[in-house]
Amino acid sequence: MSIGVWNIRGLNKVVKQKEVIDVIRDNNLGMCAVVVSHVKILNLKNVCSKTFGNWDWVSNNRYCEVERRVLWEDLKKFSLTVKKEAWCILGDFSVALKDSDYSEGCSKIPKEVDEFCECINFIEVEDLNSTGFQFTWNKSPAGNKGILKKLDRIMVNTKFMSDHPLAHATFKPNRTFDHCPAILNIPNYKMRWKSSFRFANFIVDKEEFLPMVKDIRSTTIDGFFMFKVTQKLKVLKKHCRQLCNNFRGSGMKIKELRKELGNIQMKIDQEPFNATYSMLIFFSNIMNNRNRILMVLDEDGRWIKGNAMKEKFINHFKNFLGCEDVTYLSILNDDFFHNKLDKKVAMNMIRVVTDEEVKVAMFDIADNNAPGPDGFSSKFFKSAWSIVGPEIRGILLDMQIIEGY
Repeated sequence: MSIGVWNIRGLNKVVKQKEVIDVIRDNNLGMCAVVVSHVKILNLKNVCSKTFGNWDWVSNNRYCEVERRVLWEDLKKFSLTVKKEAWCILGDFSVALKDSDYSEGCSKIPKEVDEFCECINFIEVEDLNSTGFQFTWNKSPAGNKGILKKLDRIMVNTKFMSDHPLAHATFKPNRTFDHCPAILNIPNYKMRWKSSFRFANFIVDKEEFLPMVKDIRSTTIDGFFMFKVTQKLKVLKKHCRQLCNNFRGSGMKIKELRKELGNIQMKIDQEPFNATYSMLIFFSNIMNNRNRILMVLDEDGRWIKGNAMKEKFINHFKNFLGCEDVTYLSILNDDFFHNKLDKKVAMNMIRVVTDEEVKVAMFDIADNNAPGPDGFSSKFFKSAWSIVGPEIRGILLDMQIIEGY
């Protein structure tokens, strides 16, 4: 859907009517607002039938003489009515918003700009992403100088941008007018954001889990070894999601536990000096503060805490990393390094990794952490190691062969 608005400063002439018709057709508009038409009430029906054909039309000709301040107050009232619903405003605001809206800049901010800024901050709207003309209004040059400003805008609230992420504004050439037509383009569909996969650890305890993994592993896929493994994991995601959805009832248990926690916290709030609840607070504080550094020991053997501790950390890393001396790498030859690894130790570091070392490394990762960006947690690999372990080992061996080659 496309909506257009255009300040044409008079729609009585046939030439201007044809220009409006061309803009409607060229941009496939479903709705069009003509601003400052200067059409008398008695002539409205005749002009609108020529310009808009069989379209339904409505006019606020009787109430168009409104001061700018009154309009700003009406917009504030309207924003309180719609609250957080999606809405937009578009048209000729007759006032610029910032310095970049003037072709030659602006040395002094007019009072009406402050009033306009205060209004849009109150109603919480902003300019929609746009293409086309930056300056939407021009004043005929007096001598060799003309004036360009951005007076026409299409502004939306956050909910509108969230509901219509592909919506955008376009400011077309002004043709024979002093204002550019503004077009709001709203695609007929909404973007569907696909949530990223995250393995649910609780499904490893279901009896269907291991047979499912084994069945997917036996699938035949052509290609390099790493490609085959990643494709199998990709297929497995769908089945893991389905298995997780079959046991969604466990979410009720989470709600019950949260409710129970909320009741306990309410009792703590009501009876903070109760011995039983005070013990809960004590252990809660211990858990929350277990990773805090309360004091440090400096090089002189003195304990430092508070702001002095922060300064000590900053000074330490400034001295450690803040060197500005130029480093000449040409001096880093074999004689420069006095401490070297023993040859056996060095060779041990580049030897082929064993199956046991791979397993130990994997099982050393916490269950909720993921060894890669594919969404499979360490718990998945641990629980299905008898099935997927050889393939993980094969990936590492494949990588070592490629590097050695």
